[in-house]
Amino acid sequence: MARAGRNVLARAVEAITLIAGVLVFSFILFKVAPGDPARIMLGSSATQESVEILRKELGLDRSLRVQFVDDLRRLARIDLGRSVVDRRAVSSEVAEKFAVTATLGGLAALLSIALAYLFNLLGHFFRRGKQLLRIVRLGAATPTYFNGVVAALVVSELLPALPISGQGATISSSLHLLLPVCVIAAYPTATMTQILQEKLQWASTLSHARAAEAFGISRWSTFHHA
Repeated sequence: MARAGRNVLARAVEAITLIAGVLVFSFILFKVAPGDPARIMLGSSATQESVEILRKELGLDRSLRVQFVDDLRRLARIDLGRSVVDRRAVSSEVAEKFAVTATLGGLAALLSIALAYLFNLLGHFFRRGKQLLRIVRLGAATPTYFNGVVAALVVSELLPALPISGQGATISSSLHLLLPVCVIAAYPTATMTQILQEKLQWASTLSHARAAEAFGISRWSTFHHA
């Protein structure tokens, strides 16, 4: 129990340190980046006086330390501020896109699990299925953005009626979600296929698995049990 507690504490400290580092780095990055948020919001035709007034309203005229503390306070209240482009609340814009993002992730996870099971099932019952498993594992060697570009090019040529972009995608527009889900699922499918294959090979070496095979129990039953 003591060791488990130390592990949990170490993970918590690591997570807090990582989050703090990201917050500090992001704050510094946006402050040293070229461009004035007040000028961007008002446009190039705005007077310098108007820009200074808006900078004061946004708190950009205060010291960096004060601005950073204010940002942390707003973050604790889940107040992400307003967009410098359209003045909309950032939290509302994030919420609008979160449903689609969660849907893509959830569908990709379910598809990965189903495909990993299917590929190992084929590899268990068919000789050529072993070759299929080797091909599937190559999905872990290619980056997702590369898979996305290749999939978009292939689909645009072979299935021009199928949308190749997720722009405007909603939960109900399944066609827009189809290609992104397949691309996102490529890497986890390859990873989980390999993990499941290793686990099945390990399970097949256990004494009860060998005994079941010796008693003539069907391969489907032994595979399902494993």
